[in-house]
Amino acid sequence: TKLSTLSLNFVGCSGLSDAGLASLAEALPAGLRKLALNFKFCDKIGDPGVAVLARRMPKGVQELDLNFNCTSVSDGTVELCESLEAFREWNPECPKVRLPEPAKPTRAALEERIKDMFQAVDMNRNGLLSKTEFNELLRDMAGISTAEASRIYQEMGRSSAKGVSLEDVMDWALSRRASALAFLDACLGATRPNSDSR
Repeated sequence: TKLSTLSLNFVGCSGLSDAGLASLAEALPAGLRKLALNFKFCDKIGDPGVAVLARRMPKGVQELDLNFNCTSVSDGTVELCESLEAFREWNPECPKVRLPEPAKPTRAALEERIKDMFQAVDMNRNGLLSKTEFNELLRDMAGISTAEASRIYQEMGRSSAKGVSLEDVMDWALSRRASALAFLDACLGATRPNSDSR
């Protein structure tokens, strides 16, 4: 089901800025009908952030409740926000608000993901992943072809004919940080549903 009602309270979030508001505006679901956002006392929010929100407001919103009291938003803009019709008719120049760059994964974070993935796949807890087990996981759960899975397996486990160890996976992933993250996320996402659906 599509999200039709969204109410968020950011009262007193002093770290929230125009960039944060712009990021939120970009992510608003297209099917929204009711939207309530409270930014009272968020003093780093000003007219630029509100302008992005106005530009990105889903067209289907029928009820709007915005609170920019005690922020850096001008009085005139605050008044516009009190009326859905006025807010819709407002056609500001969309300012260039610099969005925060996604955080780069640290080595510690990547190592933690690798350990989680390995433990989820190593069902018999023998510390090694067989080729069959590894191929089936990647093919059936992560959507990776058998040929590609076999290539990755061989690449990881050159040091052992019995299977790939946690150290093999760690070495492979840390040498290919960006692509390995996408791979690990796919595997983790495939192995989590059963444990999350308790």
